[in-house]
Amino acid sequence: MRRIRTTPICLPWPQSSAPPAVTGRGPWEPSGGRLRWTPGTGKALQLLGLLLHQAGRQQEAREALERCLLLKPLSINNYAVLGNVLTALNEPAAAADAYRTAATLDPDNLAHHLNLATAYSRLGLTQLEEQAMADYHRLLERLPQN
Repeated sequence: MRRIRTTPICLPWPQSSAPPAVTGRGPWEPSGGRLRWTPGTGKALQLLGLLLHQAGRQQEAREALERCLLLKPLSINNYAVLGNVLTALNEPAAAADAYRTAATLDPDNLAHHLNLATAYSRLGLTQLEEQAMADYHRLLERLPQN
């Protein structure tokens, strides 16, 4: 596994106001008028994985998200984004595993079931695809009509 940057990053912040939503927990900490990024935390790795995915750097995104899951094994969003990364890497079996975990942890999320059905379709697993789509449609029927 490649090493991910571990040097803290500091951003300037006006002394006259406290940074919003910074509690000293998580990847951002107030530090003498600056916001300090603390790498290696679950939140930092989650954000890094998402940004790398959006930048098209899928293998690096995968590494960051897999490291994050070691720290936060019940993070639904990490499994969902990891599934997207694995889909982009043309690894539908691994993507299906990630989406299945996301759907298990968050069974009321439509996107997880639709993504799972898509991964099963790419694998040619028609029965599993149909089951995931049936779950999707059951959830869709339960949603209030707008």
